[in-house]
Amino acid sequence: MISAITKKWLNPTDEVYKKGKKLFSPKIEKFTWLIYKFSFTIFPKIMTKVTFKELSKYRPVEFSNKEMNELKDMTMKMRSYNGFDNDLDQNINQDILRKIKCKTLILHSKFDNAVAFEHPENAKMNIKNSELIVFENNWGHLLWLGDNFIKPFTEIQKRWNE
Repeated sequence: MISAITKKWLNPTDEVYKKGKKLFSPKIEKFTWLIYKFSFTIFPKIMTKVTFKELSKYRPVEFSNKEMNELKDMTMKMRSYNGFDNDLDQNINQDILRKIKCKTLILHSKFDNAVAFEHPENAKMNIKNSELIVFENNWGHLLWLGDNFIKPFTEIQKRWNE
């Protein structure tokens, strides 16, 4: 589980919920992504800064050209279809989490500005055979972006493959 929502995330009265319902509804999200991608093409540095602030609590807002290009490449391939709209209304029955029996790795950033830390804590508490690993990566919600991810993740892979 990476930056996973594991219980009720937002309420219909929350501003993020309202904005998300409008911008990422299944009928509109294609156009939202087109505008976002177009903006990234014209203003890559500004869009990287905006995205960083939305998804990370880490300050100062710093990123390398390599990270900016990684984010741009990732963004150009993105589309949410029904996914984000579904996440907005997600309310996972906790009994389902408790029924998970397989070994479960939970990865989350202490700087995640999109999914509160109570979600990985909830997963850890309810999934019997789970391990929570907390990253201190600059990019927060986007654990895999930048160089802060490779070394810790490689170490985790080695340990889990033993």
